[in-house]
Amino acid sequence: GASSGDLGILADPRPQYLYGGVSEFGLVKQTFRRLIDILSAFEPVRVGADPSGIEEVRSFLGKRAEVYSLPLDDAWARDAAPTFLAGDGNRAAVCWEFTGWGGRFGPFGKDREAASRVAAWENVEVRRPGFALGVQA
Repeated sequence: GASSGDLGILADPRPQYLYGGVSEFGLVKQTFRRLIDILSAFEPVRVGADPSGIEEVRSFLGKRAEVYSLPLDDAWARDAAPTFLAGDGNRAAVCWEFTGWGGRFGPFGKDREAASRVAAWENVEVRRPGFALGVQA
């Protein structure tokens, strides 16, 4: 993991995650790479990628980010990934319950497991508060 405690976690966008048209997907990917270029100037970046496309993502991003296998239903790392706590040289991952925004967006079974998978990448203590960070069903 990052020794400073700073770390960017992103999920690779896939065409099936888009709510718009597939015609904009090239722009989405280019914007995603630009975002990683900006973030990686300040902190290490980890990207979760669908296992079926992980080599494509690694090729696309090169050395900009570390790419890990992360099965997802959607590319919502902000909501599905853990919140990291850092202090006194220790780090922990808060793995919130993920409910797909109160069940509004499904399926979300893979997203529900994302926080634990990311915590495992980072080899940190896991804390489970037992409630959702956002909307619950």
